[in-house]
Amino acid sequence: MRYISIIFLCLAFKATAQLVPDHIQQIREIALAEQRGHTRIGLDGISTNPSNFDVKYYRCEWEVDPAVRYINGKVTVYYVITDAATDISLDLMAPLIVDSVMQHGVALNINQTSTTIQINFPSTVAAGTLDSLSVYYQGVPTTTGFGSFIQDNHAGTPVMWSLSEPYGARDWWPCKNWNDDKADSIDVYVTAPSQYTAASNGLLQSITPISGARNVTHWKHRYPIATYLMCFAVTNYATFNNTVQLGAVTLPMQTFCYPEDLVSFQNGTQNVLDAMQLYNGLIGDYPFMNEKYGHVQFGWGGGMEHQTSTFIVSIVEYLITHELAHQWFGDKITCGSWQDIWLNEGFATFFSSYYTENKYPQFTLSIRKDDIDYITAQPDGSVWVNDTTDVNRVFDNRLSYSKGSHVLYMLRWMLGDTVFFNAIRNYQSDPTLIYNFARTSDLKRHFELASGRDLTSFFNEWYTGQGYPSYNVEWANGGYGNVSIKMNQTTSHPSVSFFELPVALKFKNATQDTTVIVDNTVNGEAFIKNIGFVADTVLIDPDIWLITRNNTTTKLPDIILPIKLKSFDATKNGCTANINFVVSTATNVASMEMEYSTDGIAFAKAGTIKNIVNTGTEKTYNFSYPMQPGKNYFFRLKIINDDGSYTYGPVSKVNSCGTGTINIVITPNPVNNIATVTGMAKGKNTITIYGANAQLIQTIGVNNNSTTINFDKYASGIYMVQVQAEDGQVTYKKIVKK
Repeated sequence: MRYISIIFLCLAFKATAQLVPDHIQQIREIALAEQRGHTRIGLDGISTNPSNFDVKYYRCEWEVDPAVRYINGKVTVYYVITDAATDISLDLMAPLIVDSVMQHGVALNINQTSTTIQINFPSTVAAGTLDSLSVYYQGVPTTTGFGSFIQDNHAGTPVMWSLSEPYGARDWWPCKNWNDDKADSIDVYVTAPSQYTAASNGLLQSITPISGARNVTHWKHRYPIATYLMCFAVTNYATFNNTVQLGAVTLPMQTFCYPEDLVSFQNGTQNVLDAMQLYNGLIGDYPFMNEKYGHVQFGWGGGMEHQTSTFIVSIVEYLITHELAHQWFGDKITCGSWQDIWLNEGFATFFSSYYTENKYPQFTLSIRKDDIDYITAQPDGSVWVNDTTDVNRVFDNRLSYSKGSHVLYMLRWMLGDTVFFNAIRNYQSDPTLIYNFARTSDLKRHFELASGRDLTSFFNEWYTGQGYPSYNVEWANGGYGNVSIKMNQTTSHPSVSFFELPVALKFKNATQDTTVIVDNTVNGEAFIKNIGFVADTVLIDPDIWLITRNNTTTKLPDIILPIKLKSFDATKNGCTANINFVVSTATNVASMEMEYSTDGIAFAKAGTIKNIVNTGTEKTYNFSYPMQPGKNYFFRLKIINDDGSYTYGPVSKVNSCGTGTINIVITPNPVNNIATVTGMAKGKNTITIYGANAQLIQTIGVNNNSTTINFDKYASGIYMVQVQAEDGQVTYKKIVKK
């Protein structure tokens, strides 16, 4: 969902060179009035009704006249009772009045309050019972703010539309008004004066003339749908059709716009068709491939991602590509709580920006810089919404939209395009999530499974944590084309003491440049990188992937290392760290010591490197050191010259060996039936098995460091086995079932 200013809409039809800078301003403004538009709802919009039934189907029959603010409706609900019940409750706001509730031709007793209809059954209904009832109601929906039910005009012609996100559906129709239940399908019948056209979700089935110069327009939608994504709009629409080729499918694209804006909509629709092909290839199949995609013009200053039928104020490129992305992120998979609105808005913002960067690559860095400046203009704020009763906070553009989008940018930077987009495609095809609801933990799981990495720290820092890091990079040329680097960091908010990130550093002089990446895991961490020339400048995060601000660099006097390191690597075997390094040149070296640290700052001597050779011949050295379980270790070389002076080499990190030896082995692999898992940590381990698309298959608790798993009943294919030790350390292994 997006709001944009009317001023921007005027500017947005300028030349392409002007369009993208205006897009940057739009990103800032896009949710501001959306917040204002939803402030009307507040706490009263949130359903407090007990959830003792599962909605299966809605048939909505609405009679309206866009010239008159009034609705006369009949809503038939098919439902399954989930807990034995004597009543169920639907959400409906006064001043709408329920005339009756009918079930099998019998009127049911009801109790209507200012927010709820309690519908009483004649006797207790057993759990598992499928039934239906019809609610007859009428009245003038409440008028506040931009409203969820609007009667207005355009160019002197009446127009009426709905807009229900997040809590507004109950303002104009009786429903289950919460993000925990989707109807499997819907039918919408709109009766209106015959001079008008009615648009809604899904496919148009019929337009039937009836008495009184009226038409009944029937729309059918056969996909699961959240309550707030159901819609209708009525006015004297001009309509036109396009198609877009998505693989073997020719998808219809249907547009309902005001006659006065027909030309601009016809000229601008190709952009959304191009975006549809881009998203379809990148994310996965358009979610409603058996039906259509559509635009419906309305008078609210922005857009709303109604399922298959996006409402937009104008055919602005950034707006329509944002709303299109919502068909995957928000409609197909819907945030399971408004705490996780970024799963809708952050993704839509990310993919609209991705579209823009692909079409206008010359503006990529300026767009990213402007976004980051906006996100970091304040020192606090999390992507996680801490107060869902504050609609301004839910639709905070800086946090839910822009920061959410750039958290995805950072994951893309950390994991690489292949892993990042594979994780998103897996998320989109997860059978437990498709046409359902998701939480951030679901997305995190898919990124972890696709990458084989534990992303708990990242999500703690960037999803629930607040603020951003500021870097000071101290650096010096070190001879042999080396640079010595020290990464210092301060954070803008105390909720995060340190942000662990890979940071790109671009070293350059008048004729040469190269970019190195340092995996900065602790404050004050030191690195040595070979760049092959003498640099005079370093740029931090030159391609602007990271959410940072006020970064600085400090050039120190040149440091000439008496050795040229070809490599310096630290690994572990159980709880023994193994450091291997290769020296290609050594001059006037008296001795070398290995130092260790458990915090990356305070180092102590671990031992002396033996058999030092001062030569131009390459030599490999090995060093081992015992680790205490549960601690990370950092190792570096102390290089002592013949004159007693010394310098330090690069730092290499070894992750904790946990509460015991962790060297997971699964045999046999491939497996027919029984697989043996060994090498787990001592104590309690949790084994979780995921199948294709990361669907959860089985969870096993183990109290020792080995066990067996029976794959006999599993289908052939590739499975991911996640082993989590008691201290939280996670290891992933793939296994093939024959």
